[in-house]
Amino acid sequence: MLWAMGMGVAMLLTIVYLVRLVIHKLPPKEAIATVFIPLGPFGQASYGIQLLGVQAARLFPTELPQIAYLGQILQSIGFFVGLLIWSLATWWFAHAVYAMIYTRVHGRIPFHLGWWALIFPISTFAASTNSLWNMTGYTFFGAVASLVIVGVALLWLSIVVVTICYAWTGELFKAASVVRLELQTREPEDCDSEGPEECLE
Repeated sequence: MLWAMGMGVAMLLTIVYLVRLVIHKLPPKEAIATVFIPLGPFGQASYGIQLLGVQAARLFPTELPQIAYLGQILQSIGFFVGLLIWSLATWWFAHAVYAMIYTRVHGRIPFHLGWWALIFPISTFAASTNSLWNMTGYTFFGAVASLVIVGVALLWLSIVVVTICYAWTGELFKAASVVRLELQTREPEDCDSEGPEECLE
């Protein structure tokens, strides 16, 4: 029940996010890390439905022996549904990586605390991939899971180090969005005195 409710809400919000991307394109560089957030519900939903299937296969023979066969059926359903959602998560992961690379090519991406939003979504994707590997034993899933786990560990370590450095220098507490808002709300005479390039940044 909780899985179905959470997955339904996540899909609705993802549709809204996709419509926003179609209409307004990618988020600004200050918020580009948020493109990974929808990956979290997909990865967690895939991992959760797989675990539900595994637990069904374990509990039905002991708790409901008269319909013990239903546990294996539910495990198979959990696997295939999890694989389907994992495929969607893989597509979104590729889209998010491309968005980050595209934004970086067109300018520097400023660091801020929002970068921590990368950790949980990628971790759920790693968990779902690792679960598929445990259930199937396929080398492909094992290799992908290993790469993602190592990548998210290095990403976490990098963000920790950069967060400490930025906090030490005080740069972490300067909100880029606030600075941009101040520039956009300046009086016209201030812009005239400072030059047009100051107001267009």
